[in-house]
Amino acid sequence: MSKAAFLATFIAATPATAYAQQWVVETPAPPVVAPGAVVVAPPAYYVPPRPVYPAPVYPAPAPWTAERVVVGDVLPPGVAFYPAPPEYGVTEYRYAIVNDEPVLVEPRTRRVIEILD
Repeated sequence: MSKAAFLATFIAATPATAYAQQWVVETPAPPVVAPGAVVVAPPAYYVPPRPVYPAPVYPAPAPWTAERVVVGDVLPPGVAFYPAPPEYGVTEYRYAIVNDEPVLVEPRTRRVIEILD
């Protein structure tokens, strides 16, 4: 008997149910409810609400100056100011980015107070 004929006979004689997987699904018993009570069934599926994230705040493009910014310089009107982080403890000042350097600024006079590292 050839291999092909033997294989065909073997496959035909093997029951198909031997290879099937059996699944057992256990369902809990319904809860015991007092007569007259209202039972609210849970939804078929739960869709969690989408989280709401605040829009990211990106600093405006940093202005460039020909010379280096030093303490005491007055910044031009086009420079954007941002609130200083609370961990610095300087709520009356703002910071700005000039020449890719963060600087602490007094917002009313636009004067540089400190160059941050």
